[in-house]
Amino acid sequence: KAGGGNGALTETGTKIIKYMQDNPNIILFTSKSIGDGIFLSSRSVSGSMQKLVKDGYCYKEGKDPIKYGLTDDGKTLAIDK
Repeated sequence: KAGGGNGALTETGTKIIKYMQDNPNIILFTSKSIGDGIFLSSRSVSGSMQKLVKDGYCYKEGKDPIKYGLTDDGKTLAIDK
């Protein structure tokens, strides 16, 4: 669970990416919908999303609510299930 901008995923980041990968029929997710799916507060999710966006695994769209999608890197990221 290393931090820093080297693309290392946190435990929460890993859960978020896995959840998004496991729901390919949903294009854009809100922090709340992800939080509901992985049993975390939307506040925890949005903190992690900022890092995932910065690291290039997700992109951000719109506001009120902000929605997130997976980039190609996020879609192809191998996560140990």
